[in-house]
Amino acid sequence: MFGINVKLIYWQNNPEKQSSQPSIQIHRAPFPARPRAVQQPPRPTLATPSESFPLIQGTIKQVIADPHCHTLSSDGMVTPAQLVDAAVKARLDLIAVTDHDTMRSVKETQERGHAAGLTVVAGQEITTRWPARTHMMAWFLDRPIKWGMSLDDTVAAVHDQGGLAIVPHPFMPVYFGSIQPDMLRRLIEKHRLDGIEMVFTVPIGARRRRQLDAFYADNRDRLGAAVGGSDCHFGAHDIGSAITEYAGDFRTAISERTTQPRRIRHAGRLPAALALRQQWRALVDLPLRRSRGQL
Repeated sequence: MFGINVKLIYWQNNPEKQSSQPSIQIHRAPFPARPRAVQQPPRPTLATPSESFPLIQGTIKQVIADPHCHTLSSDGMVTPAQLVDAAVKARLDLIAVTDHDTMRSVKETQERGHAAGLTVVAGQEITTRWPARTHMMAWFLDRPIKWGMSLDDTVAAVHDQGGLAIVPHPFMPVYFGSIQPDMLRRLIEKHRLDGIEMVFTVPIGARRRRQLDAFYADNRDRLGAAVGGSDCHFGAHDIGSAITEYAGDFRTAISERTTQPRRIRHAGRLPAALALRQQWRALVDLPLRRSRGQL
């Protein structure tokens, strides 16, 4: 994943100093002091790619989730313990473990999350059949979904066990892994989805962003809740860079489409060696394990 550092810039006005020359008159009064500017506290801002998602109104406590996270069980670079520690330090309330084509890390992450006061949703990012190998994400699963099926069959399998089907990182400018507009249009003609990532960390460009916003506005009833997720692979480095904000219960908020996706920080540049190791795991090691039936 690519990102850049975002810094909050503190600023203040520095008033010019003003001096007065002595008067020749016998009775002179001091020049009145100019009031100093009052330093204002900094105002942190939340960066969002679209105005489609207004802030949640009301006094109910808002909950912050990062429902798209990976571990060493697929192509992530952190253990369940490291993922939970990163989520707690980032002050998240909920995460979802969505490893590619496996749920091997879910139980341990849930146990560690429970001990740390963190809710962990059981999930999976499912690879569909060749050639596109489009990804579909699922939350609230009881057991893993078989990879290599069609998109239609994958969504049906998620719903058959009571899970939620979520479209991850749509409209990326690549053929592999990311659903494209025509594919998504055909899918929602057959299935009502539960949600779609409208805020994520992969850059898709201004034109595709406008296309995605318009597609969601036209098909909101079939696409479900607008959500955000970091697609976290590196724990503390990138967790919480894109989040879903909601009130009350997470599943209820998804069903009622009251979620708010946010981009709240940028992860910054990774060390080259670490980035290369992760790419090797994603592009070489993970496909080999998949072909050997080890997922």
